[in-house]
Amino acid sequence: MVRWMRKRWGLRAKMAGSYVLVTAAAVAVVEAVVLVLVVPGLLGGGQDAHTLLVGLTARDIAASAGQIAAQLGRLPDAGQFPVGDPGLRLPPG
Repeated sequence: MVRWMRKRWGLRAKMAGSYVLVTAAAVAVVEAVVLVLVVPGLLGGGQDAHTLLVGLTARDIAASAGQIAAQLGRLPDAGQFPVGDPGLRLPPG
């Protein structure tokens, strides 16, 4: 039976088989690379201090703006709700 299979399987079948094997190997390599690069970031879960600080600051500013908007009945303008420190001078970049 093995002899029959060798005779029966020609170049076309061998090429198709090698194509399937190379494609499967390439997919496995790409998936391994993605797992190595992406999964640690997903499992880390914790935020660094800078990201946490930015999130908390944004939440506080939004809460303050919401309170002023509730009092005024509309969104506050720049004069009614200044954001940041006007005395702070930072160069661009």
